[in-house]
Amino acid sequence: MSAIDILPIIKEAIDAADYTLTAKPYLSLSTVTNAASTFISNPIAAYQLTNPLTTSFLVANVLAGFIFIASEITGDHSVVDRLWSLLPPFYILHFTFWAHIAGVDSNRLDMMATIAVLWGARLTFNFWRKGGYTSGGEDYRWEVIRQKLFPKRWQMSIFNFTFISWYQSILLWAVSLPAYSFLLLGQLNEKEKWVTIATRPDMIFAYGLVLVILFETVADQQQWEFQQAKKNYQKTKTVPEMSRFTVEELERGFLTQGLFSVSRHPNFLAEQLVWVGIYQWSVWMCESLFAWTAAGVLGYLSLFQGSTVFTEWITAGKYPAYKEYQKRVPKFVPSFQAVMGGVPEIKLGDVQEKVEEVKKDVKKKGGNRRR
Repeated sequence: MSAIDILPIIKEAIDAADYTLTAKPYLSLSTVTNAASTFISNPIAAYQLTNPLTTSFLVANVLAGFIFIASEITGDHSVVDRLWSLLPPFYILHFTFWAHIAGVDSNRLDMMATIAVLWGARLTFNFWRKGGYTSGGEDYRWEVIRQKLFPKRWQMSIFNFTFISWYQSILLWAVSLPAYSFLLLGQLNEKEKWVTIATRPDMIFAYGLVLVILFETVADQQQWEFQQAKKNYQKTKTVPEMSRFTVEELERGFLTQGLFSVSRHPNFLAEQLVWVGIYQWSVWMCESLFAWTAAGVLGYLSLFQGSTVFTEWITAGKYPAYKEYQKRVPKFVPSFQAVMGGVPEIKLGDVQEKVEEVKKDVKKKGGNRRR
């Protein structure tokens, strides 16, 4: 059986953006359950003879069950967080691998897979160095949700099942689906020799995505250096002479230098741009203004909007000067004023007195202090 017998038949590029043709038959309950039974009896043959969209959807649902059970047993709701950087590259690599074994042209898939691996490696490293993979490395926001929103165990379990486990598992699958569009377009390459090499738009999207990932890496590093300096300052009450940060900045508690002087969340901005870019790349090659795979990136954007509002609510409660920072610097996209003028001095309010006390204390002790 060839790939043509397994994949939906598309006659032109825009067909790859059609949900009814390319997705609906392969995501039905009967199709998924039949695939599950086939995988149990003969997994290798089933993988080769099952539409990769069906296979990936089945995996996403099985993983949702695993995430729910693991988090309920351990009480740690960051199980899905530990998979966040791994699953989108995994699904994209799945579509790429299937294209290779099925003999479907995979030029664009290879490019997308490389970018996805770069994205995943960056995020995995950043999550690891912050202690996310260690025991007790649960995201602090889950504890706030348990205390403020779902104080009863059964309430949190329902939220865990519906949103934390199932919704986020499906979301991480859905955001990778532009790769499925590229897989379908590969059939045109085989049948009509349709653009079998990377075009100028391909290279623009690919290099643009790499630049966005580099931008995100810089933002992560700037935040990491500040958090490490703040942690050291809280322990020693001293700031090394060569430190980039002053007493005022460390007492204030949040970063306003570098990229964070023009955007409150430059890393979040880049994170969203990566998946918007991947989606737009696929739509461009499908010669369409819209594709059903937009569901994934729209869900991703919605999640980031909500989680950012929640994160800032917590931050504003911890740091008195944060509300002033919110007034002066845009949440995601830098404004012209922010880019040209940077962040004006933010008054420390209630912590100013504390800063002066620390300075006087260090001066008395003769400690080394960067003002």
